[in-house]
Amino acid sequence: MFSNTGVNPYVFFFASLAQMSMSLAFMLLINTTLSNRLIALAATDALTGLMNRRSLDQEITRQLANEKRHGECMSLMMVDVDHFKQINDRYGHLAGDEVLRRLAHLMQSVVRTNDYIARYGGEEFCILLPGTNEAQALILAERLHRLFNELVIEWEGDIVRGSISIGVADTLHDAHEAHSILSAADLALYMAKHQGRNRVIAFSAYGKHDVSIITAKT
Repeated sequence: MFSNTGVNPYVFFFASLAQMSMSLAFMLLINTTLSNRLIALAATDALTGLMNRRSLDQEITRQLANEKRHGECMSLMMVDVDHFKQINDRYGHLAGDEVLRRLAHLMQSVVRTNDYIARYGGEEFCILLPGTNEAQALILAERLHRLFNELVIEWEGDIVRGSISIGVADTLHDAHEAHSILSAADLALYMAKHQGRNRVIAFSAYGKHDVSIITAKT
């Protein structure tokens, strides 16, 4: 049981084994943490911290499946910063980035915890609203539109002001697939821009047929 050196070989063996186990567990923890961080980075927009387009597409598909099971309605808001290129040209791209971050923060402050916000591309954002019809989404869209118009953004001694256009659609108006509700919200956003920007438009106010005719003429 005891060696001439006074060291118990069994104690030494189990101590070494415990140390190896702890080292292995620590390495696994680091790998798991890094893996989770990479997954999070792949799912979010680096500038705003919101979901990215790929994550939103996946969430829309998941929510549509839930809707079919439970018979609930779902709405989608598509938000676009008006004349964003002019902001970049006048104040610089860093100022434009700050405008996008402030809009992202504003959207996060007005939605519910079970809603989803994504940067869909450039200066365009989407807000996915489960269990919400178009009329209810319009109330939120009008509030967001008003709050952003009131927002004052200071940038290097200048005051940067802007406006947003918003298109709203839901699954009650011929939008039962991921691509169709995105298309409906996008067409409503197009109409908001077509009418002069800085406004909120519902897809049901025109319908896909009417919007397509206007789009074809422009």
